Amino acid sequence: MSLLSTSRARTAGLAAVLALSLGLAGCGAVPDDNSSSAASQDSTTPVSGGVLRFGTKDEPGNGGLDPMIASVYASTSILNQIYDTLIVKGDDGQFEPSLATEWKQVDDTTYDFTLRQGVKFADGSDLTPSDVIWSFNYVKEKSPQSKAAVLKNLTNVTDKGGNVIEFKFSQPTPSFLNTVGDRLSGFYIVDQQWYEKTSEADRQKTSNGTGPFALEAWNKGKDVKLTRNTHYWEKGKPYLDGIDFVKVADENALLALVQQGQADAAWFWKPELAEQAKSNGLTLGKLQQTSTRFLFIDPNYDDGTLNNIKVRQALSKAIDRDAIIKIGTSGRGAKTFANPPAVAGLDTPTDETPNTKYDPDGAKKLLAESGDPNPTISLAYGADTADAPVFELMKDQLSKVGITLELKPVPYEEIQGIFTTGDKYMADLVLVQDVIGADPASAFTWWLTTGSNVDRWGDNEQAASAKELLGKIETNADDTSRVKQINELNNLIAEQVLALTPFATPLDYQVWSSKVHGYQTDPGDSRYHFKDTWLSK
Repeated sequence: MSLLSTSRARTAGLAAVLALSLGLAGCGAVPDDNSSSAASQDSTTPVSGGVLRFGTKDEPGNGGLDPMIASVYASTSILNQIYDTLIVKGDDGQFEPSLATEWKQVDDTTYDFTLRQGVKFADGSDLTPSDVIWSFNYVKEKSPQSKAAVLKNLTNVTDKGGNVIEFKFSQPTPSFLNTVGDRLSGFYIVDQQWYEKTSEADRQKTSNGTGPFALEAWNKGKDVKLTRNTHYWEKGKPYLDGIDFVKVADENALLALVQQGQADAAWFWKPELAEQAKSNGLTLGKLQQTSTRFLFIDPNYDDGTLNNIKVRQALSKAIDRDAIIKIGTSGRGAKTFANPPAVAGLDTPTDETPNTKYDPDGAKKLLAESGDPNPTISLAYGADTADAPVFELMKDQLSKVGITLELKPVPYEEIQGIFTTGDKYMADLVLVQDVIGADPASAFTWWLTTGSNVDRWGDNEQAASAKELLGKIETNADDTSRVKQINELNNLIAEQVLALTPFATPLDYQVWSSKVHGYQTDPGDSRYHFKDTWLSK
């Protein structure tokens, strides 16, 4: 593959062959035909001032607001307002400058970034190349594996002078630019001195970033208050004086809050509540099918029921995905692989996909052949998930072929512990509502990489072929063949049922009032348009 001199040229070339390697390309989004965008397209000149009240049912999770540790969405959606990455992706999936003004891939294993001059952290201290070097080395050595995996072959990060920083890998790492440019991957640049002198506990509830906002206070169980970063490098922004993320655990109460004007905007898991807000005059953001319902499998849980491939295949065949999408998601869902439909350039499941078409007779036959015709399979999920009715429907479907699905709602913090600290599974299947990744390979790496927090296949021979193929994908610098390999891996996972992804939907549903201008949803749901938002006076 020919090497292009700058990432802008490289990105344009990749887009022609592979929109998926841009990760969050807007062209892969599925719009909501009934959405209104009038508020986000307001032509009034932006005005400064005011605090936006944003209703949310979550607050930062494991790791709090520590930018080097926190990886759950409830944390990163706020950290995105406080910290910056070297480069970012716009809504069209194209790379854009952030803390780096220029970047280029020198060869298959070398990347250069030119750091923006004059950037300061919120406390007024200068951003230096050494902060960037330290930040990446820290991620590689001490951050959760879900973040560090892409850096496993990073050999050196060096200051070449002239504000140019060189990244050198031991082998091709095609996911590097995609991951660094993704806001939710969490490759934030931090102030080394601040981080090292701040205690572990205080790093979770204080901040010092270069982003548009700074943390004022996190009042657990109540709200997270952000204030304008007066040292922010993008001239004239943000317009808001701050953002108050108000926690309201009950979504019906949250709906009342936004309808009564006590919150300017909010997000919901339940689409019907967002539709109610829309019917009362609020704007409903553009909907994009970016979130998969990922059922991780532990083949060794309890008596190892799911170590039997025929039981797993029967389980998959017994799920009527069309009925789940029609009834459980009110038609807003879609069939999906590990990569959600919003990733352009990849195949999507069809009736020809192994074990995907509803086939109860085939499921019964497989169960009879397995020697376990009436297995009991447990499924753990966050107790407050809006998907609970879907699993009741799935339970009924599985009962028709002789499978007993034991539903285990648990506090979502317990599920977070699996992928943040490597806690044990509490069921045969564990639900995680996954979001579109920075790079297509990221849909596999965090659960199919041996030794990762989430991997339960280990050296199990049933997953050996999939793990071997993933290893090739992770180092393949040829975009065209990489697409074929990812499609092959998705089908291989479906054939062996190494994980279950019954459907995909929008990650959440955001609404805002007519006094909010300049805001719009983004494909990754990082909410970075808050820096462009202003309020009517």
